[in-house]
Amino acid sequence: RGNLVRVEPRYERQTAIRPSQIPHGGDGLFAVVKIKSGETVGIYGGRLVSDADCPKDESYVVILDECALGKIKPYLYVDGRPSDAHVTRANFAPSSINGTETHFQNARIDTLCDYPYVRYVATRDIEAGEEIWTSYGDEYDYDRFMRDKEVQRFFCNRSKVDCSTGFKYTF
Repeated sequence: RGNLVRVEPRYERQTAIRPSQIPHGGDGLFAVVKIKSGETVGIYGGRLVSDADCPKDESYVVILDECALGKIKPYLYVDGRPSDAHVTRANFAPSSINGTETHFQNARIDTLCDYPYVRYVATRDIEAGEEIWTSYGDEYDYDRFMRDKEVQRFFCNRSKVDCSTGFKYTF
């Protein structure tokens, strides 16, 4: 294994990478089969990295759970950039807009004490063809993306929330 976290083909077969529905969202993650609530969507593959070799742009970096750290020193993170894991392309969607729950997020990131250390889990049934959206946790800089007016309009329209007087979201 070394410092690589490998993807599992059985999970990769249930998702596909396609252009995201979100404006300026780049690639997105889509279910190609129904994924039931509680099932693993995919493994966050990549390279285990320490503070010393963590990339400056942390867009694809996941912080490992404290319970794993003692077992895999000096590694603290998984960098998903060198991986072809489909879940590395799951986009963020806000959990609420202007105080109204959106129910957009259909997966969560689980950090584990043991290999493979990070996985995505369905938080509700995800239908085939549905884009998979999540939260990246409280360490991520969402404002870079969420300040984009097209992105705001997309989520406001989709959630049927009036954002004409302001836009406030939670992750």
